[in-house]
Amino acid sequence: MGFLNLADAATRLIWSEEDAHALSRVANSFRESDPYTIWLHEQGDRWYWTFLRECTEEDEAAMIHLQTKFFSGYVDNLRAALNYLAYQTAVFSLIEYPTLQGKLNPNTVEFPIFNDSGLFRQHNRIKQLPQKYFDWIEHVQPYHGRTDGLWILHELSRENRHRLLHPVAFHPFGKVGGLFSDNLPDSAEDVDITYSGGGLKHGQDLCSFTSSVPFDPHNYPKIQISIGVDHPICETKPLVQAMNEMASDVYSILTAANEGEPIIQGNVFPLTF
Repeated sequence: MGFLNLADAATRLIWSEEDAHALSRVANSFRESDPYTIWLHEQGDRWYWTFLRECTEEDEAAMIHLQTKFFSGYVDNLRAALNYLAYQTAVFSLIEYPTLQGKLNPNTVEFPIFNDSGLFRQHNRIKQLPQKYFDWIEHVQPYHGRTDGLWILHELSRENRHRLLHPVAFHPFGKVGGLFSDNLPDSAEDVDITYSGGGLKHGQDLCSFTSSVPFDPHNYPKIQISIGVDHPICETKPLVQAMNEMASDVYSILTAANEGEPIIQGNVFPLTF
C-alpha cells in the first residue's frame, strides 16, 4: 500500500516522538531529584515498608500534570496516525474503484480496533472499503492475539478523548502477592501485603512482617518503583512498556502500509527511560 499519501500520518508519528522525548526528560529530571523513598522501619512488633514523598506536594502535582500532558499527546498522536491511514486508504479506493462513489465516504472512516471478532463485524467503519484493504486491516485486529499494544492504545485513547485524562504515577510493578519477597529478610514471618495496586500515596504501607531474628534494615534492597498509568489495562505494565507496545504495533502497521519502508526516520521506539 505504498501508493498512499502518508505524510500526515508521518507528522503525527513525529509529534508522538516529540511527546515521548518530553515525557522522558520530565520523568528523568524528577527522578534524579529523589522525590520518593521506600522506608523499612519497625513499629511495635512489626516491620513496615512505607512509601514516602520527599518532594513537596506541589512539585509532585506539577510533575504528574506534565507527564500526563505528554502521555496524552503521545496516545492521541499514535491513534490519529492510524485514522489518517484509514482515511487515505478510503481516498485512494475511490480513485481505484470509481464505482464506490456515493457508497464510500472517507470522512466517516476510522481505523477500527476491536478485541472481539463479532463486535468488529458489527461495528467497524470500513465496511465499504474494497475487500483487499478490509481484509488487511482485519488481519491486524487485537483479537488475533498479535497486537496487544493496539488494544492498549484503543482503550486509553477512547477514554482519553471522551471521558478523562489518564494520570501517571509511581507504582511498584510485578505479581503483587510475591512483589516484596526479594526484599524481605529470610527470617520474615506473618507477611501481610497491603498494597493492592494503583498509584502510590504518601504514607502508604506496602507490606509488613514480623521477624524473631534481629537484622539490619539498611542491608536490604529498597523496593523498586516505576512510572505507571492509572488504568486497569496497564496495571502490570510500567509506562515505558505500555508506550513501547503501542508504538511497536502502530509503527508495524504503518510500515506495512508503506510497503515495508518506515514513513519516518529515527523513530523513538523502543523507549528506554
